[in-house]
Amino acid sequence: MTVFKIAISVLVYSVCFASFAYARSSEPSTEQLHYASAEPLRMAQSRMKNFEALAQELDVAVIAFVEKSEQKLHVFLGGEKQFTWDVSTARRGKVTPTGIWSAQWLSEHHRSSLYNNAPMPFSIFYNGNFAIHGTNQVSKLGTPASAGCVRLHPENAKVLFDMVRAAGKSEFRVLITD
Repeated sequence: MTVFKIAISVLVYSVCFASFAYARSSEPSTEQLHYASAEPLRMAQSRMKNFEALAQELDVAVIAFVEKSEQKLHVFLGGEKQFTWDVSTARRGKVTPTGIWSAQWLSEHHRSSLYNNAPMPFSIFYNGNFAIHGTNQVSKLGTPASAGCVRLHPENAKVLFDMVRAAGKSEFRVLITD
């Protein structure tokens, strides 16, 4: 798969998701009220189908799709969805970048050089200082709370870390969307 096809897939997903976010933010008409409860489920199913199609196209062993708006990470192994976990991405005033990356390096017992030696177990670095890693602040998972990394429950971080280590860094992609 070419980078161009990946970029187009990300763009299409972003446009669809942005349209959904706009539709959710406006007041529903009388006709829309009847369907209001079903719409989020249909949109979630549509997003998952897009993830599944893109997982097949990326042709790598392990893929992590991060939805910042939902604070979720979906793990695909061999193109098949295996897990969905709560995450914490950047809190207000910080940024979790969107895009697609390979794993740059892995660190099982990493500590932050930027944030007071904070523990970052099972780190998968993908973009400079940005990583997917475990956190000891598990009560904040499901809400934006990080300085920019993607935080996971330490048990889930270990599962993903072990999958990436077994497959190899070149066989991993992380796709982060708004």
